[in-house]
Amino acid sequence: MKEDLSPQLSFEEAMSRIEEISRQLEAGEISLEASLAAFDEGMRLVRQCSRQLEEARQKVTMLIEENGETQEAPFDLHGEEDAGT
Repeated sequence: MKEDLSPQLSFEEAMSRIEEISRQLEAGEISLEASLAAFDEGMRLVRQCSRQLEEARQKVTMLIEENGETQEAPFDLHGEEDAGT
């Protein structure tokens, strides 16, 4: 298999490509060899998107209104408040 030297796609571009690959695989439009290559590409894109989502999750902040002041606080994915820390 050839090494992918193309620049990393944006999240939206990667998702669009994953959808395109999925449609091709479901429709059986491509040969077995091409299907395997497409599947490999799709899995690489899924891992890329997963990394991008994790990075975004870590950067997300919530604005909290407290005592009339707006403050930034880390986004709590599970809705639990930090008690006493």
